Amino acid sequence: MLEAIQSINWSVPSWDLFIALFFVASVFFYSFHVGRDRLVVLLIATYMALAVANAASQFGVLVSLTSAAEAHVSFQLSAFLGVFLFIFVTLSSSVLLNALTAGLQGSWWQVLIFGMLQAGLFMSIILSLLPTDLLASLSPVTRDLLVSGQARFVWVTVPIVALVLFERRSKS
Repeated sequence: MLEAIQSINWSVPSWDLFIALFFVASVFFYSFHVGRDRLVVLLIATYMALAVANAASQFGVLVSLTSAAEAHVSFQLSAFLGVFLFIFVTLSSSVLLNALTAGLQGSWWQVLIFGMLQAGLFMSIILSLLPTDLLASLSPVTRDLLVSGQARFVWVTVPIVALVLFERRSKS
């Protein structure tokens, strides 16, 4: 891992550097701005959008049979992002936000952890929807941390575990 970080050419920005900067900025700046309650809603919206996008990909297969592969990728990305935004806006402005986050009190380190988990999950999903030829231009470290089968499993399951652990701790 250390060798891979040292091999990054910082003078020539790449997508890997952009991904790393997005991750750090979203964790530190966006997380504290949004707060723990909205991060929980973001996580829930991400999971719902992932479920809908996976189901919509079956429809996307029909679309890709009649058009280019780029249309299939665009369809999946659009479905995921559209559903994500719709659910987030709907949940954020509803009474359901209070029901979902009732009694949840978190410290600054919980906000950082939820921010990191949200950013990682979101980037893992977005990158997994991209075509494999585009992913080949990413460094092996980025692919291993965000796109591999094991990484996707970790990014999908760890936020759920964190939600359960932090919710249980806040009740006691």
